[in-house]
Amino acid sequence: MSERPEDIQRFTIGPGPAGLEREAYYAGWLVVGDWLAHFMSFFEIARIPEKEMPQRVAAQIETLMSETKC
Repeated sequence: MSERPEDIQRFTIGPGPAGLEREAYYAGWLVVGDWLAHFMSFFEIARIPEKEMPQRVAAQIETLMSETKC
């Protein structure tokens, strides 16, 4: 993941590659919503170790993307 200020701004404030404003926030809503729909609680989500979170979120995004291709 890029840590360049212009990349961070593009995904959190401006439109990202999909043309959505605040694309990172939208992706976060989708990921957390899917976790909650599949019987994870807010408590369990909050307890995911910080070091694991990038991999868990990336895996969930891949899952969501593969489900929309069906």
